[in-house]
Amino acid sequence: VQRSSFEDEPFEQKCALLESFAILHRARALHLLERYLKKGDGILANGQAEDLGTAAALALAHVRTAHSVDILRRACVARNKRIREAARQTFVRLRGDE
Repeated sequence: VQRSSFEDEPFEQKCALLESFAILHRARALHLLERYLKKGDGILANGQAEDLGTAAALALAHVRTAHSVDILRRACVARNKRIREAARQTFVRLRGDE
C-alpha cells in the first residue's frame, strides 16, 4: 500500500486495497488513510492522488473510532469535490449503521 507504483493502479484496485488495509489494521491504518486524504486534497494534486484520497475516504467506513469520524468531518469540507463527496457518503454510511 505504500509503494510508489501503487499510485498508478486503477481506482477500483486502490479502493479494494485500502479497504482491505483498513479492515486488517483498523486504528493503525488511520495515519496512512489521513495522509492519502491530505495528499489528494492538495492544491497541486494530480488525478492519481485524487483517486487515493477518494479511496481513503471510502476505506474509513471500516474503521469506527472517534479519530476516524474526526478525519471524515474534516474531509467533508475538503476543497476537492470527489474527496468531499466520498467523505460525506462514508459519513452517512457510518451514521446509518449505528
